[in-house]
Amino acid sequence: MLRPIFTWDPNRQSVIDELRKNISDITGIVILGPVEGSIASIPMDQQKQLRDISSAYKIPIYIVVSGHENNPNILDKNVNWEYAKVIRWPLYWLTETLVRLSRTCNDQYNLENSYNIFSNSPNVPVEYKYTFICLNKRPKEHRYILMDKLSKFNLLQNNAVTYREHYFSKRYTLKNWTETLLFLDQENEHFVQEKIPKEYHYSFMQVVSETDDDVFFLTEKTAVPIFLYKPFLVASNQHYHKTLKEFGFELYDEIFDYSFDNIQNTEERFEALLSNVTKYNSCSKKELNKYYDLVRDKLIYNRNLAMKIACDTNQFPEQWNYFSKENNPRWSLNPHDINVKVKQIYETILGNK
Repeated sequence: MLRPIFTWDPNRQSVIDELRKNISDITGIVILGPVEGSIASIPMDQQKQLRDISSAYKIPIYIVVSGHENNPNILDKNVNWEYAKVIRWPLYWLTETLVRLSRTCNDQYNLENSYNIFSNSPNVPVEYKYTFICLNKRPKEHRYILMDKLSKFNLLQNNAVTYREHYFSKRYTLKNWTETLLFLDQENEHFVQEKIPKEYHYSFMQVVSETDDDVFFLTEKTAVPIFLYKPFLVASNQHYHKTLKEFGFELYDEIFDYSFDNIQNTEERFEALLSNVTKYNSCSKKELNKYYDLVRDKLIYNRNLAMKIACDTNQFPEQWNYFSKENNPRWSLNPHDINVKVKQIYETILGNK
């Protein structure tokens, strides 16, 4: 039988110990980490234990991650993973985000703020109050750069921007911005990223500050505007938008100039990206709704494509589906629960048409 190891499992060591005790029953080990672009969250000593078990008993290790082919650092290249095979699931977070947004506690909260994950059409026209929204929680170097560039172009004023945590390991020197914590809602309560701030609805577009700026890694940050029919630009790696297009998504080139996507230098790329935002920063509500109408059909297309990808369990990795046959709520990531949920969601959406 196959046995799973979860990258986010706090009891990972006890699972590894159990593998050793029951090694005769095991035909393969599956590191289930589609939430991550690599297995870096597993401590090196535990990675070594897994390699040693695999090597000693010639047992294959299947490593399921959401890393894209442009990320060569799924595994440490200096370490010999003799029997390992990497299975990439680069769009996993479409599935994970859809499931999280549809949970009753999040769905009810979002419905109160005009976001219906099950709606088959955009909620327009909108009385826009902001040109864009930009949500930043965990501070990283490229987000630090993005905030500095937003300040440079005077885009922090009168727009919806969060910066929820201080950044301590600074290599980039701020030129335009004084680091300041910024909040919209959920300031004095437990933060839940799947609860969309009310300002989101009143923002024309979203500037997405993705998890990485050196490799393609689509997370909930990009998935949310796709599911909620929001025009967006992503502050991430070079060719991020080109990669989205390769996966079948339409770019909103009626309203955005994507030439910034080809720029290698992060600072220069982000500045060119924000030139798209400044273009609309002085537009009236009526003008913004006209621009939205230009890409409305593409917004619907992209949302429907994301739904199809997120819910098509036949296209999920076979190692994932192996563990989806039996429900085990003790697992930190439950393939059975997720597969059942996305099928229910897709049936509900089809029923709304």
